[in-house]
Amino acid sequence: MKADKKNLLAKFSKNIKVLRAKHGYTQEDVANTIEINLVTYQKYESKNPCNIRISNIYLLAKLYNVSIDSLLE
Repeated sequence: MKADKKNLLAKFSKNIKVLRAKHGYTQEDVANTIEINLVTYQKYESKNPCNIRISNIYLLAKLYNVSIDSLLE
């Protein structure tokens, strides 16, 4: 189970990084938009993201106009 969770988080991290670059946003832009601390957002894009609030996943999906599922695939 831990491996599945780790893989899911790694995919999430990679996907939000790719989407951010595709849209030309900085990490600070995204953090400000979804109203979280920059360091927190940087952790989301790290190799070991943790403590990601579902509300922030929702806001990221909304920002990039994608489904939550696509952030986790």
